[in-house]
Amino acid sequence: MPLKYVFLFFACWPAGLWAQSSHTLATVNLSITLDTSNTDTALIVYRPSQPLLGSNFMAVPKANSPMVAETFSGFGIHYTALTQNKCITVQVSLSVYFNKMLSWCKPQGQNDWVLQHEQLHFDITALSACMFMNEVRTHSFSPLSYEKELDDLVKQYQHENEVMQTTYDRDSQNSTNKEGQLKWNENVKKWVEQFHCLSN
Repeated sequence: MPLKYVFLFFACWPAGLWAQSSHTLATVNLSITLDTSNTDTALIVYRPSQPLLGSNFMAVPKANSPMVAETFSGFGIHYTALTQNKCITVQVSLSVYFNKMLSWCKPQGQNDWVLQHEQLHFDITALSACMFMNEVRTHSFSPLSYEKELDDLVKQYQHENEVMQTTYDRDSQNSTNKEGQLKWNENVKKWVEQFHCLSN
């Protein structure tokens, strides 16, 4: 499951100011919110109440693939930072998305069972994003390295997402193991409810 993120930085201080004054900065106040806005027609923003449809898989299926469908989903961040009174205020926006133009489904996969399996891939991405959000909210960031720390956390939870996606496909045998599929359905639903960070 390919994982992607967007890492954009907008500095609010004049060039060179950071190098001159970083040693005097005392604290980092960082907040993170879920961004459900979307202007990219190739993407679907994650909402628990809006499951994926067969028509959302718009890429040409890979004829040589043994799979009947493939979901491309990910989570991304962008943030702004402002320095004032020896404090850096950082506002982070988190997006969870499904890429319609990269996701595909063969005709034999256009059924509720396969779509449910693919939906769970999207749910797992959202769960990983929730875990990332919770970690950011409790992490103590250094004024000298908060950009790197935030970048490292993104990479950490993207890796954990990748591991979870692989484990899911292994346990469910790509949806062909009914018992494994149902167990993951139940567990992911419980985990998503536990984190309370996703809007409807």
